[in-house]
Amino acid sequence: EEIIYKDGDRITGKEKVIRIEVVAGATCNFISDFCFWVSTDGTELILDTKKALSSFLLEESMNLPILNEAPVGPSLPDKIFFVLKRSHTSCGDLKKHYEKVLPKVEINVLAAFNAKYPKFCGRFPNGIQGTDSKKTFYYAIFVLWPNSFPFQTNYLVDGWGSGWWFPGAIQ
Repeated sequence: EEIIYKDGDRITGKEKVIRIEVVAGATCNFISDFCFWVSTDGTELILDTKKALSSFLLEESMNLPILNEAPVGPSLPDKIFFVLKRSHTSCGDLKKHYEKVLPKVEINVLAAFNAKYPKFCGRFPNGIQGTDSKKTFYYAIFVLWPNSFPFQTNYLVDGWGSGWWFPGAIQ
């Protein structure tokens, strides 16, 4: 039985699609105005983080400490979900979101997806957060802003502003 997603529901992968849009080559299946999924069926993604990021970063910036510590996903999920956070979100609240709503996507999967669809982040600025070995929150984002690299990573202090799409995965 298909359901319509409501904000905060646990995502199961069986939600009813209310509209379909193609964005930068990716077919986005919207299950609400603030949540959609993209099937990875038949999609070849590079799961090596640094190879996936090579189209976004200069070679000399590839040894960012965060990239060296970030866990990587072992395989490509069946569906990658994106959920919009419409208001400021603390790091702790986003961590709870992943525990409650959908499983987290690791940096290599998100990098591979954005490398496959490089203009996607112009419509849907997306990112993830994690913690390093010192338990400090960091972020990795993909966004098309004027005069900046489309991939950025750094440490978080106040959490996230509004308008970010956060990915999750269903195997």
